Amino acid sequence: MKLLLDFFHDELFSNTEHIKLQHRVYKEFEHLVTSCFVIQNSNLIEIPQFSYRLSHKESIEKCIVFLIQNKLFNNVLCYGYDLGKGNQVNKILHCNSTNGNALDIKGPVWELLGNIIGREKFINLLINCSVFQHNRGTFIQIIGNKFNRPYSIASELQKERSEKVTFPVTFTNKSFLHKRSHASPKFNFLAPDDKIGALRSSIFALNQTKLSKELKKGVDKILNRILKNNCKNINYYIILRKICSKNEIERHSHLDFQIAKENVLKMVILVLEKLIPQEAYGSKRNKSVIFSKIPLLLSLPLNGSLPAETIFENVRSRNLYWLTGKQHDFSLKTHLRTCMMFKQFLLWLFRNLIPRIIIRFFYCTEVSSSLNIIYFTHDQWKKLTRPFLDQYMQRYLKENTLCRNHSSYIFSHYNHSRLRIVPKKAKGEFRIIAVQTKGSDYEEHTKYKANHKNFVLPVQQVLQYLRNKRKTMFPKVYSSSQIPTYISSFKKTLLLKYKTVPMLYFIKFDIASCYDSILRKKLISILQRLMKHENGFFIRSCTVCNIKSKSLRTNYYVNEAPRLGKDEIYVDNIWTRYLSCDDIFNILQTELLNTALWYGDKCYLRKDGLSQGASLSALLVDIFYDDLLENYEAFKTKSGQETLILKLADDFLVISTDRYQIADINALSLIGFEEYNAHTKAEKNMTSDSSSQEIATIQFCALHISIKSLEVWKHLDYLNVTVINSKSTAKIFAQLQTIFEMRLSFNTLSDEINSAETILLQITHISRNIAEIFLTSFKERMPNLGTFNKFLESLIASVVTHSKISDNRDIFEDNARFIITSTFFKTLLTSPSSSKNMITHLGGHLELGLEWNPTKIVKNDET
Repeated sequence: MKLLLDFFHDELFSNTEHIKLQHRVYKEFEHLVTSCFVIQNSNLIEIPQFSYRLSHKESIEKCIVFLIQNKLFNNVLCYGYDLGKGNQVNKILHCNSTNGNALDIKGPVWELLGNIIGREKFINLLINCSVFQHNRGTFIQIIGNKFNRPYSIASELQKERSEKVTFPVTFTNKSFLHKRSHASPKFNFLAPDDKIGALRSSIFALNQTKLSKELKKGVDKILNRILKNNCKNINYYIILRKICSKNEIERHSHLDFQIAKENVLKMVILVLEKLIPQEAYGSKRNKSVIFSKIPLLLSLPLNGSLPAETIFENVRSRNLYWLTGKQHDFSLKTHLRTCMMFKQFLLWLFRNLIPRIIIRFFYCTEVSSSLNIIYFTHDQWKKLTRPFLDQYMQRYLKENTLCRNHSSYIFSHYNHSRLRIVPKKAKGEFRIIAVQTKGSDYEEHTKYKANHKNFVLPVQQVLQYLRNKRKTMFPKVYSSSQIPTYISSFKKTLLLKYKTVPMLYFIKFDIASCYDSILRKKLISILQRLMKHENGFFIRSCTVCNIKSKSLRTNYYVNEAPRLGKDEIYVDNIWTRYLSCDDIFNILQTELLNTALWYGDKCYLRKDGLSQGASLSALLVDIFYDDLLENYEAFKTKSGQETLILKLADDFLVISTDRYQIADINALSLIGFEEYNAHTKAEKNMTSDSSSQEIATIQFCALHISIKSLEVWKHLDYLNVTVINSKSTAKIFAQLQTIFEMRLSFNTLSDEINSAETILLQITHISRNIAEIFLTSFKERMPNLGTFNKFLESLIASVVTHSKISDNRDIFEDNARFIITSTFFKTLLTSPSSSKNMITHLGGHLELGLEWNPTKIVKNDET
């Protein structure tokens, strides 16, 4: 990265006669060349040749046309522009949204720069360079490919892609997650229209060369056997009942009816044994290797993925005579074609056939607020959910008899969402989620995306703006990671006032059916009140890159200029929308009143309330319950007392020095907040005080809070063991580091809120979680000792960076090192055969560590 002044040093200092201008323009020019930094793109493009008779402004517009014609839309100068239509297509530039960068570059100061360095070099700057203007620690990109990413011309990419066969990068469980099976006496595991030609085309769709007659004969022989096996009259239900039978006495909760993944695996393999002949795999060894990959697919968490190379690994291409065409053809060309076709067969197996087998016998779902995937037989799932669903529909829904076209986004008058039932952890409880349908074809999906971008997303930003703008007596919590910070601030207030943490009183409760019980008329009246003095809303978008973390995010700003942070690069997306208050209510009308829940062959409208999962529902719930807290006197802090109110979604926690306030809130919560139709779950209401011997900690939003000391930590039980499926050691370590730092970002490593013991306890929980993920991710092949050592050092460095310890930092660092080392040592001991070298290495470090004599290594029942 070079200063603009240095980048064109020779030109700027040799052509000084151009800088005989007014003092004001000279000052602006001086600021430009000393505040702008230039980076050349790594993929240079041949610059277009323009007539020297063109003015400065015309040259810039020609550059923009050139970029759009070559589909280089990622260049920030293109944003907001399109090419005109009609007879003058590709000649006239049409502006959809004002591009401030382009306007600035057309100005006199940039024109002066163009005159000094010459037309050709100026055009090269616009096409092949990125320019970032520095302003108070922030960089604003005004020229070039977004964040200086390498150029890639669309036509070249398309040509490159068409010349080679590409395989999916990953496999996921989306193809069999939340899929219901239609009962049928016949067991057809292939597509309904699968005949020999259709089946061959579906498996080898990526094969671009026409199959020879001899090769087709061998392929069709195997496929014919698969089709015949598929038509055999086998009663798989008898086998299913035998595999999945379980003693009824053992079942105490609805989750106890889930089928063990080992039994799901047995059923899948049994069907594959019946369907696929041995010759298709090439050998018994290949078959065994392929079957060993099925558990990886079944065990994927929600949103998890399995790299394609994991499926292909250790599979041999020998004896695949049905894919060679000739039994004794060992040429390189034949070998490569055989490998490619067998990969396509495995691709079809894991993306099509195995998911169809799973769907035929099992309903696959996650547990609410968890990443765990569980399986039920369809009959059992129906028995479990039918009573709940009938009761839910009777109470909250009514059949929409006017709708006849549930699948269409364009031709239906209603905004449809699929009704999905998700089991909760609590005994016998389920959650209803609305999953937005996005059109029945490509055209409808495009319409859906455009509507979401241009209307729904702006309304989301406006609602967020209205919520943020409203002054409340309690801090607004947007994420559980903010809770320790608010408790820390409350604790500081108490210490300043009382010199110690005084007797505190607590109440914790949550709202029953918080989405379903919302009163829509009340909600609209709250929104009307919030928008009473608003004249409309301008929403604009920008992309921000954090230089240190290298993370990207899209920020939206409503009725305000972008707020720029230090060490950030800002790119204006030239995306602006204006919505009047009437526009907001019209869109809300569609979202609230015209949204139908589609289940089976019918759809249903809500009697009242909101659908969880809908685009605007979460924000509307926050606004609704913010108003509840503001409306009831019981939540207002009395003079001389201190109260902290925390609310995240439907979970409420009140901590106060005033026992009478907690008693009033408790009494109110037991009878319900009638004006808002909000009733608490009485069995989950909890009240206590810091003198209690029975309750030492409370759990709130996956955090543990000490009642006596107001210390906060996240327990191991609430840290997900994420599965990292990758063959790259570097990628696994990078993801582990990211997860570790994300865990540290909960602000629990500060002595302003936690004691040294609790901070070390938190490090213990996080380290154990990371060690478990490490062991799962490297279970097939452990990394070398040197790389592992560097990883542990990076974890220790991250702890030191994220911790806010005012005293004895050296002792703290030694303790943190000891905890991380010992935690990995204990975790690796559970798999001694695969990690022998590391265990020996860590054991040696721990022996040396005894000489450190750390002051207080935590010993707590919580560990």
